[in-house]
Amino acid sequence: MKLFRHGKLVVATHISGPTRNFLGLDFADDGHRYERDLASESSADPVNVESVRQQVSLAVQEYLSAYGVDPGVTGILYVSSDTPSDSVYRMMASEILERLSGLDDLDTFEPTWSPQ
Repeated sequence: MKLFRHGKLVVATHISGPTRNFLGLDFADDGHRYERDLASESSADPVNVESVRQQVSLAVQEYLSAYGVDPGVTGILYVSSDTPSDSVYRMMASEILERLSGLDDLDTFEPTWSPQ
């Protein structure tokens, strides 16, 4: 899994053999909550936004239970034409949140990969 940052957005990409998944979590402090599909084409078996939202919510609840702090996720970006897999979004969200735990500021986040 690769993690990188773009502004207040932290992105995880997961490519494993024939599967691929993208998840971005936004931590903007404007109070606006959203989910956004970044797919440029439709898929015969699209990823369900409700499932992505539920899996991210489970990861946030686990984080809150472990650290006692709401991580402040305000947005979810995903790609509906990715490989449908409910559990992968929970794993990706958990990885992002775990990497952010203990940071005083999002600016100190160290990516595992930098887009060129």
